[in-house]
Amino acid sequence: MAHYVEDFSAYSDASDFWDNWTSLWHTPGTTSIVTDASAPWGKKVEIVGPSQRVGIKLNATGDAVADFDILMMYEDSDSFVAGPCGRMAGNSSGEDGAIGRIQNDGTLEVFGYDNGSARYTSNGSQTAPSGRYFVRFQGEGARYYRFKAWLVGTKEPTDWGHKAESIYWSAGACGFYFYSGTLKLQYFAVGTEGDLAPMPDGYEGASFSALESTEVADGADVEAYAYPLATHGVVEYDWKRNGVPFSTDGPRVVIPEIVESTDVTCDLTVDGQTYGTEEVGTVAPATETTLINPLSGSYVDSGTSGVVDAATLTPTITIGSVHVASPARGNISAYGRIDKVGGKTPSVVIDWDTIYNGTPEAWAAVYDLLWTTTPDNPTSWTAFTSTIGNNTANTVTGSGTTFPAGTDSIYISIKPMTTMRYINAKIAEMISRDDVYPTDSGGSDYIYGYSPFVRDYIGTDQLLPPEPRYAFRFGAKDNPITCAVITGQHPSEDAGDHAHLALIDFLLSSDVTAASLREKFTFYFYPALSIASRQTGRPRYSYNSEGWDFEDTYDANRCWETEFVSCVESAKAAIVADLVAPDVLFDQHGFGDMIPRSGNSLIYTNNTAQTIPGTLVSEDFYDNYKVIPGCSLSKDTSTATDGAIAKNYWASRSQLSATHETWEVPDSGDILANATLSASNLASALLSTHGDGNFTASLSTASDLPVGPTPSIDSIDVILVDIHMLDMDNINLESQ
Repeated sequence: MAHYVEDFSAYSDASDFWDNWTSLWHTPGTTSIVTDASAPWGKKVEIVGPSQRVGIKLNATGDAVADFDILMMYEDSDSFVAGPCGRMAGNSSGEDGAIGRIQNDGTLEVFGYDNGSARYTSNGSQTAPSGRYFVRFQGEGARYYRFKAWLVGTKEPTDWGHKAESIYWSAGACGFYFYSGTLKLQYFAVGTEGDLAPMPDGYEGASFSALESTEVADGADVEAYAYPLATHGVVEYDWKRNGVPFSTDGPRVVIPEIVESTDVTCDLTVDGQTYGTEEVGTVAPATETTLINPLSGSYVDSGTSGVVDAATLTPTITIGSVHVASPARGNISAYGRIDKVGGKTPSVVIDWDTIYNGTPEAWAAVYDLLWTTTPDNPTSWTAFTSTIGNNTANTVTGSGTTFPAGTDSIYISIKPMTTMRYINAKIAEMISRDDVYPTDSGGSDYIYGYSPFVRDYIGTDQLLPPEPRYAFRFGAKDNPITCAVITGQHPSEDAGDHAHLALIDFLLSSDVTAASLREKFTFYFYPALSIASRQTGRPRYSYNSEGWDFEDTYDANRCWETEFVSCVESAKAAIVADLVAPDVLFDQHGFGDMIPRSGNSLIYTNNTAQTIPGTLVSEDFYDNYKVIPGCSLSKDTSTATDGAIAKNYWASRSQLSATHETWEVPDSGDILANATLSASNLASALLSTHGDGNFTASLSTASDLPVGPTPSIDSIDVILVDIHMLDMDNINLESQ
């Protein structure tokens, strides 16, 4: 990672320019260094172009840059096309490179040449302004490009004017391209392999900020965040409420006790220089019964509703426009917050306001409508007194519950939610233990990456901040068998989250089976993979590494042999860094309602048919799960051949890989108790089948773990760590 800034103030004549730059494609005309007080360094470079393709590289970047970020400032003059160029190579008779160019009519386009042949993508929706402007062009991964332009003197926009995919370029030099006319270049900077090209001093770079909500219950807290997006320096934050400073704690803060209309701002400073002031927004106490956007970081799939008159004691509130990506899988969730319900008996309607595959959705009668005042407690969800599902109207209505006076907020869902706050609190509890350790991929903070910036398409249409992806390990020290466990590829499958967390709890407990497994295995856990999709309500589909929305296109659990999905790329790299390949890979899922649920399966792969030999007894593993009365599962005994699915990808690399759906256990009436039973049963099956070390060899390269006392899980205090206060100032947020 590096960044380069070319300072034109050091140039006296054309020879100074050509000492630092090389023309790869065609020979340009006259080059001049011109004094210009409006340029960042007081000088600009003017190059006359022939009616040919001119491509000029910055020598300092070298010739093998893959991921790049190029920032240029230049003037719109004459009738010519120009723009930054990445992955440059070739010569005048065979040009190569990706170009973010502005057409004669001002439209943005990602364009390029492949050995001299023009390669086009569709034009962007943005039209470049006329005059003096900045352009920023990025190339990331095997195929992704994005491009934007804005007038000098205005703030860099957060959104991109054009995004495109192309497979023609992989690596090369960084520079610029133009055709005909005279290029008047005033600023040029490059960031490579994840670094951003910095803005010049005194110019306001891209940033974004938001409030968790613009309305809260009277006296409640609200979260706010503000991020600069185009800097490498040390960022300082000066948070103010109604003009009064109250925090300097970083990009995410909690504003306590909102009892009046409160304006929130944040002054951003980078390396002592003013970056800009973010007008974060205004938050106020809710005064009427109204449906508002739910807490960020929770699974969201909700529409909007009008405000209900405060005097109405039996209001009808609709959560509408619920999008269902795959109803046959039961990936349905609606989640909203209703304020000022004290003393009222509302009717709450979930409206499946979509058609799937040309037919109305017939899932309304499957679910009860639930409510809670504590959404981060998954056991607190309670059904309305009356729930009526209407498949013809595609609605579920909950009614008949009168809420006590003084009840400010209730949260609505059609299944017990597993919020990110709950998951992160559980993770904080785990990593605070003395017998839980960081992985090589996660380092001392247990974080192996961040989810990308994404836009909340369903709720507020605002950008949502990145969330950390955690990894941790525990277990044996000497030559252990390794087991990696992942969850959250399908972010609406809350049962899988519960099973995952329950398995961790059980394995760290004083149970005899758990203790035996810790002596024989090292366990690696990677929870909540598809955080970005959870934030925006994408039930199964996900985002690539730069936050592009791949809804209905790329399922995270179908992309393990591609580079499309951010959470898969990140998790795969983490597992490889930690283990090369685990002996056992468990992928925990669970759609629909909570454990138990009949008819789902534990799907395993018999790896004896794969390239790595083993003495696996998968039938025994299956049978050992069923030994507890009331526990059953269906199975898929087919040999995996499709490496796009997680369990199949690891089938030829590990000795046992399995996808766990929500298998059936005796129903205790408590979803967490049910999850614990399923976890203990899975652990028992693993110990019974493979605890004697009947793998032919261990494939892992796990480093030693110190051995210490293993306290009972019951004796551990729950330590809640506010992950929103993590110092992310120097994280390259856009490329993680």
